[in-house]
Amino acid sequence: MRSVKVMKAILTRSQLDLIWNIEISCRRCVRGARYFNALPKSKERRWAYTQNCFGGISVLFWCQIFGSDSEPTHYSKLFAKNTTLPLSRSDVATRLRKAIGMTESEYKEFWQGVKDARDKFFVHNEFDTEDRPRFPDLDLMAQVCLEMRMVLREILDACTSEDINFQKRIVQWISYFTNDVFLKDVEGDLPQLQKEASAS
Repeated sequence: MRSVKVMKAILTRSQLDLIWNIEISCRRCVRGARYFNALPKSKERRWAYTQNCFGGISVLFWCQIFGSDSEPTHYSKLFAKNTTLPLSRSDVATRLRKAIGMTESEYKEFWQGVKDARDKFFVHNEFDTEDRPRFPDLDLMAQVCLEMRMVLREILDACTSEDINFQKRIVQWISYFTNDVFLKDVEGDLPQLQKEASAS
C-alpha cells in the first residue's frame, strides 16, 4: 500500500512578513500590558503618564492585529488569499475567544470596548463626549496575544514557504521565545520599573 504524500501549504513572502509583524505587535502589546500593571497608581505626574503610555500603546498594538479588518496587520489577512492553511480564520477566532473564556457575544463586547478605547481616545480625541477614557482589561488583551503567538507557530510548522530562510529565522525566534520564556523576560524588567517608580 503506497502512502499518499500530503502537500504542505505554501506561505508567500508577504504572508511571512505579516506573520512577523503580527508577532512583533503581540509581544509589544503584552509587554505594555505587563508594564502598565506593574506600576502602582501614582500621584506623581511622570509615573501616571508613563503608566498611561504603557496602557495606550498596548491598546494600539492589540488593535493592529485584532481591531478592524482593514488594518494592514489584521490577522484575517493571513487567510485572504490562501485557503490551504491548516487553520481557518473561523478556527483562529474561536481559539482567541476560548483563550479568555468568552462566548461569542462576550468577546464581541470585549473587542468593541478595546476598539472604542483606541478610536475615541488614543487615535482620535473625542473630547466633546461625556465618555471618559477607560482602559480595557489589559490582561485579557495580553492573553489573546499569547494565544495568537501559538497560532502563528502552528501555521509556520505546518507550512512551507517561498522564502525558507526567512521562515526558519521566524521559527527560530518563536521557538526560543516561547510564551513562557518571553513572559519571564518581561517579568525580569518589572522589579526595576517598580523600584524606580517607588523611589520618586
